[in-house]
Amino acid sequence: MGLKVYLQDGEKQIDIRGTTHNNRELAMQVGVYDVLWKWKEKNIITGADLIKPVSKGLAELAADPDKYKNLDNPNGWGTYDNFVAFLEELFTQCVLHPEARVEITN
Repeated sequence: MGLKVYLQDGEKQIDIRGTTHNNRELAMQVGVYDVLWKWKEKNIITGADLIKPVSKGLAELAADPDKYKNLDNPNGWGTYDNFVAFLEELFTQCVLHPEARVEITN
């Protein structure tokens, strides 16, 4: 199982690639865990609500990739590269659809 993000923009559903729960530690260290795994508690409603925290998380990941690549899961499920790709796609879609409603399953 993993975390899957959807944006609902009117009648259009945007499916964002998912990420494995093995990336939880990485998400915690770059400040996006709460807004993704505990999104309802953090009152994340629209794509606009995710833009700032996801942007900050991406900047942190880019600032020290070697540090974060050390958190790669040895079994290959949960890597820095996959998590960055997930956050980049999420960020892009939130910028394109800031009014879209967020739904996250995990």
